[in-house]
Amino acid sequence: MNIKKKILIFGFGKWSKKIISYLKKNNKFHKIYVKTSSEFFQIYPQKKIINIDLFRSYLNDLKYIHICTPAESHFRILKLYNLKDKRIIIEKPLVTKKNELDKIKFFFKSNKIIVNYIDLYNQNLSKIKKKINNKSILHISLGNQNLFKKKNDCLNEWLDHPLAIILSLFKKFKRFEIIYYLQKKVKNTYFEEIYLKYTFQNNFIYIKINNNYPKVERVISLKNKSGSIDVNLKPKTMTINSKKNNLNFLYDDLKNSKKYYFQDFSFHRKIFLEKRKIIKKINEKR
Repeated sequence: MNIKKKILIFGFGKWSKKIISYLKKNNKFHKIYVKTSSEFFQIYPQKKIINIDLFRSYLNDLKYIHICTPAESHFRILKLYNLKDKRIIIEKPLVTKKNELDKIKFFFKSNKIIVNYIDLYNQNLSKIKKKINNKSILHISLGNQNLFKKKNDCLNEWLDHPLAIILSLFKKFKRFEIIYYLQKKVKNTYFEEIYLKYTFQNNFIYIKINNNYPKVERVISLKNKSGSIDVNLKPKTMTINSKKNNLNFLYDDLKNSKKYYFQDFSFHRKIFLEKRKIIKKINEKR
């Protein structure tokens, strides 16, 4: 156990609770605190409500932060609480507005900030990297069961995953084509499905995302002359044995001084702009 290590989690939703469960099971931190819009409490090693007026005094003593709130609040949290000199994980998407993207660059200059593209911490991704050649066909398939209340919410939340994979493998984006797109409203929620194609000279990358069926999948399939390979990217966040867990590598990275290229602000900016380009093209076709 890291006796002197403490962490603060912003947010207490579904994903935040999975993160907390993982951290507790694997003794990653001696103390875990949670901050919501109306409450502040210690949740580990035992739950203890703390007067919210004392939050800022506690914050001064905390080095590690994980922001698990909706993307609309990310920039506000960084600015409001002046999180300089902290080591921070922010769940993707980084931000939702272009003006916030321009302003948030400041925090990357003084902080170690990691945007959680969790697939990039999957050690199986290296199998794909080694097999890619100049005539590869790559399929990235992401299915989820989330319900979204607004148009494009599914794409805004999920496109970051495949775009981060493409950018990590090819270091840039090329021409894309929307092969298929479907959006339908059922009661008060939206279902979306998109099928994209990227072309990199002789390499073809196909992306499929939808929340329109009960099956949850997260798979990369690669085919080339030397054969084929399938890699399951679904993170096992509740696994007790953490050594090969995506979250284990993510948190090890948070505590290390080394900084990977996919943590650079330019990496996040490219994903933000590419996603906007895709969604804009979809909206123009409607």
